[in-house]
Amino acid sequence: MHAQHEATTPISRRAVLQATGGGAALAAALLAQGLRPGVARARNQSSLVGAWDCRDVLSDPPRLFLSIYYADGAFLLIPSSPFSGFGVGAWTGIGERQLTVTDRRFRYDAEGRLIGRLTVRANVALDESGDAFTGRSVVEQYDLDGNLIGTGGGPFVGTRIVPEPL
Repeated sequence: MHAQHEATTPISRRAVLQATGGGAALAAALLAQGLRPGVARARNQSSLVGAWDCRDVLSDPPRLFLSIYYADGAFLLIPSSPFSGFGVGAWTGIGERQLTVTDRRFRYDAEGRLIGRLTVRANVALDESGDAFTGRSVVEQYDLDGNLIGTGGGPFVGTRIVPEPL
């Protein structure tokens, strides 16, 4: 049986951002890509593989984000702000319960126009429980021509997202 498709009307990126709160629909689609049998079994006390609920420590109000560390070394970050794009990158272990991650993101202005990129590098330390981590980032901001226009960063923390029974 074939699904029937209705004609669709093109919508603007701004309309999508407004309707999805900065990309919730895209986040759901990207998360679904990582849901395969066996992925949940990859979690253990010395692995960051999995989904994490995170926040910057020094921001007021706190900047919240979700991150996923995939077993193959891929990394995905979903920001809470519509002005920062998803972070797409890679991670690798550098010691016991230690890792380094680099991701790249697009930056947008209040009207949803692309204004540049971010490169974020971070070191992360998983605690002994395996369900929380601390990290420190360095953020480099670039304009559309690739010129470095600012730097920042700081500490952040994360807690593992685990299945919760009904």
